[in-house]
Amino acid sequence: MLINQRGLYSVRCARTPANLCVLGERGLTDLTFYALDPVEGKSRELARTPVNLAMDRDNWDLSPDGSKIAIALGDEPGGHIRVVSLAGAGGHGLIINGHSGFQSMDWSADARGCMCRAVRRADLLHVDLQGHVETLRQQIGSFATWGVPSPDGRHLAFLEWTSAGNVWMREDF
Repeated sequence: MLINQRGLYSVRCARTPANLCVLGERGLTDLTFYALDPVEGKSRELARTPVNLAMDRDNWDLSPDGSKIAIALGDEPGGHIRVVSLAGAGGHGLIINGHSGFQSMDWSADARGCMCRAVRRADLLHVDLQGHVETLRQQIGSFATWGVPSPDGRHLAFLEWTSAGNVWMREDF
């Protein structure tokens, strides 16, 4: 076992040729990201950002090149995504009007945006780094969904739940 401790959030890895894996660790008021070394385990701190842990879930992703982390925040009114640079260049927030709180977070293959789901609706959205939104898939109901792009960016795998019900009436049985 490489790491066994409380507060571990999750792990994400960049795509080749990058060779970075990142471990997210939850604190009382923040989320801290560490480099994950395959031999040593948790290594140097890469970034730290405040979060409301009562609302935030496992909704972050490492960009394909390993340079940025996107975090879907559920504690803000409206849709809010925080993009954190791992190069020490700070970061920025995106507020997406018309959508409330995002869940799930998966970078697009070209790292120009992310796929996420709005909390109040089950629509799968693509949000670019300027905050523009494109609805990729509308799903009836409020079931959770997410989308994961293929490495070449040509395909998108997504989860879709359905709820169907039928009522039949039979006479003379």
